[in-house]
Amino acid sequence: MKLRIWLKVPSVGEIDLVSIGGDGWFQVPANFNTNLGPLTLFTVSSSLPRGNREWNSRVTDPTTSALLNEDFNPFVIQ
Repeated sequence: MKLRIWLKVPSVGEIDLVSIGGDGWFQVPANFNTNLGPLTLFTVSSSLPRGNREWNSRVTDPTTSALLNEDFNPFVIQ
């Protein structure tokens, strides 16, 4: 399986944070269900541009590119 986790910033584009398993080596056991959060992604400072962002993830089959799971999580920095 291939796992991709990225941050989408409108003025910058998509920033890959994790991209593993393109060669098929990444695997998880059957019925794997773990909550990895909460975790701090970054600190919002006064110099950070405000606006919409997305924290997204996708799991695909590296051979067929079939979509196995996808999650989109928009948020706003005010």
